[in-house]
Amino acid sequence: MQRIRKVYVCSSHRVAGTPNNFQMELNRDLEMVGEKCHMAVTSTSIPHVFYGVQAGVNNKLYLREFSTNRVLEIESGNYTAASLANKISQKLNANPPTDVTYTVTYSATTMRLTIVQSGSGAQGLRVYTDQELKTVGMIGQLPIANPASLNTILNHNANFTGYFTSWQSGIISLARITELYIRSPELAKGYSTLDSNGRSDVLRKIHVDQDFGFLMTTDGSFETADLHDVSLSTIRSFTIQLTDAYGNLIEMPQDWSFTLSFVYGDLE
Repeated sequence: MQRIRKVYVCSSHRVAGTPNNFQMELNRDLEMVGEKCHMAVTSTSIPHVFYGVQAGVNNKLYLREFSTNRVLEIESGNYTAASLANKISQKLNANPPTDVTYTVTYSATTMRLTIVQSGSGAQGLRVYTDQELKTVGMIGQLPIANPASLNTILNHNANFTGYFTSWQSGIISLARITELYIRSPELAKGYSTLDSNGRSDVLRKIHVDQDFGFLMTTDGSFETADLHDVSLSTIRSFTIQLTDAYGNLIEMPQDWSFTLSFVYGDLE
């Protein structure tokens, strides 16, 4: 039987799951028994229809109001800097400490967001950085390996210097999710990749280079380093996940596709 050189994968043809986490079942076994074979992900086609702020990915703001920890959770959606400031203001003022009110503003000149705490109960606040959350955690709590924080948007990484009634973010970046990871624990079992979290299930990284509503594509080219060793294996059923850099599943409401390209024999 002739060797299979390409397999076209589309989440719409899944046998189980959702577009961001699905299972594929081929109609025949792909057997690489007795020969060397490598595989690469090529020709991806991913619509940019996932929100910039996503629950469980980058929507939490961890803060301490002098003596009490609080976590704000922003609903998934596409925000402008001004609308994000309004949303944070709503969340802060929904359950503030006694005799405390908040004002949150965005400056189009400095491109920074400012939180001002006022009232007779105002004693200052701090916003935890991701580094603090991952290494020591919020005061009195355990570290959080994957905080899924809003700091990726607020660009907040300043060292703690004290509690103040006015806090300012870094320069707001609305390019919230800048890269996607196509993962498969079955297909990437050759351990030829390693992501920043130490996981080796990444098939390919995709740069988010199109605005919301447009299609992100890559061509059929690949480098030798993109090839995964699938020698002496049989491929029939496998799972695919679409995640951010932390391994969080991207909210993906629409189907997407890619190609598995196979190269047989020794690599030069």
